[in-house]
Amino acid sequence: MFIGIVFSKRILDASSWVDVFSVFFLLCMFSGVNYIINDIIDFKRDWAHPEKRKRPIASGGIRKGDAVFGAAILFFVSSYWANLLGEITFASFMVFFATGLLYNLYLKNIFLVDIITISILFMMRAAIGVISMPGAVVSPWLILCTFLLSLLLALGKRRRELQVLKDDSIAHRRVLEHYSLEIITPLVISTLAMLFVSYCIYSVLTETGREMVITIPVITYLFFRYTYIIFSGSDVAANPERVFQDRGMLYGIILWILLVLVSLYVLPQYNL
Repeated sequence: MFIGIVFSKRILDASSWVDVFSVFFLLCMFSGVNYIINDIIDFKRDWAHPEKRKRPIASGGIRKGDAVFGAAILFFVSSYWANLLGEITFASFMVFFATGLLYNLYLKNIFLVDIITISILFMMRAAIGVISMPGAVVSPWLILCTFLLSLLLALGKRRRELQVLKDDSIAHRRVLEHYSLEIITPLVISTLAMLFVSYCIYSVLTETGREMVITIPVITYLFFRYTYIIFSGSDVAANPERVFQDRGMLYGIILWILLVLVSLYVLPQYNL
């Protein structure tokens, strides 16, 4: 969600950072409520998963009644705070929360709709980060890239779950009965193609400057590297938050961030 402040060239604007961090904490709070609800609903299924069985509710560390009470308090506090930030921001958070709730209750059990909804939620995070800064403008191509990247991560996670859980996959996640390695493989490849093309179009047509084209070789490496992670059976695919454990991804992401900063904040000064 920090793409807004970076790509709108407001990284040195202190007031924008205040807005973004306020929204960041609110997103964490609303997401936390939905995660608690999800864990309450799926605590039996989580017990069938080798890692998720360690979660507080599934392991019995926290009683479901206490979790419900905590989620209710967190929701009312975050809603009150969001309302203080303005009607548009409040409405955005309500749509975000409602989408997440709908996913937990129904959409996560619908083939393909589950991964698309996950991607929409991440796209909404990026969009809300932009909305929080008055006057900020970010290319819709960048928001689209956020959606496609999230879709790629979700597909990789589903593929790894099928490999790890095997015959127990349906007991953990009911929608996995409709997925297979043969189905997911072409979806990963097509999503990667759309993501790569969208990023290249953004880099060339962005209003913030065409200097972003210098990031294309590095982003190409990162896309290829993550594709390798997906198809090599790495546990990183099942847990994308552990992507920095892969040195290739870690060094590539650091280099990409540096090139983005140079292309947005340094090169434009020289009118190249």
